[in-house]
Amino acid sequence: MVTVILDDVLPSHKYPDKLDSINWFDLDQEHTYKEFCSSLLNIAERYYDLSTTVGYELWTHNGNKLDRHQDKDENLIIKTGELSFPLCSLVYYLEVSDLEGGELILESGLVIKPKTNRLVIFPPAIFHRVNPYKGKRVSLLLNPWDHQLCN
Repeated sequence: MVTVILDDVLPSHKYPDKLDSINWFDLDQEHTYKEFCSSLLNIAERYYDLSTTVGYELWTHNGNKLDRHQDKDENLIIKTGELSFPLCSLVYYLEVSDLEGGELILESGLVIKPKTNRLVIFPPAIFHRVNPYKGKRVSLLLNPWDHQLCN
């Protein structure tokens, strides 16, 4: 599995205006961001097998989350200690301006500079982090899953 970096992936009218905290959506569920999510998932399935997707997490991030982590089923690990990962992880840069730092660092050593309308798709279980930054860096994260998350 490879890391994919794509620029100018969506027309500007497809950007969500605002997003609350972490949201779970079933694959066929209608919601405000359905067209946006479907567009990103359609792009990701060119590179990853998403045929078993039943739903996805979607959230926004516009602060400094600097710690090294993996995208995983957070409740499952708390309840059972078991690790479970999404089919892949998608990072979409909604808005980047006047940015110093803020690079996405993957465990492979790959350093990815944020850029408006850039999509980064990387394999499951990859440790990653964000360098400290100044300026505006709004990212939307989407993780497709092949099972419902633990409650």
